[in-house]
Amino acid sequence: MISNFSKYLTTNDIAASHRYYNADIIKPEVELDGTFINVSEEKGLGYKVDFENLAKFTVEQKELV
Repeated sequence: MISNFSKYLTTNDIAASHRYYNADIIKPEVELDGTFINVSEEKGLGYKVDFENLAKFTVEQKELV
């Protein structure tokens, strides 16, 4: 998340997943710790796609060849 960069000072909309979604398409869902989001120790962003929820919300698929 860009808001985790030390020189990024204008974090104006950081919220937990449940504020906007009943079910998110990432795991784990974003949760607030007070007014902070804890940064994952995993490589990358620290989130994985929840393919089960993604399939629920998909309305059309196309295969590119």
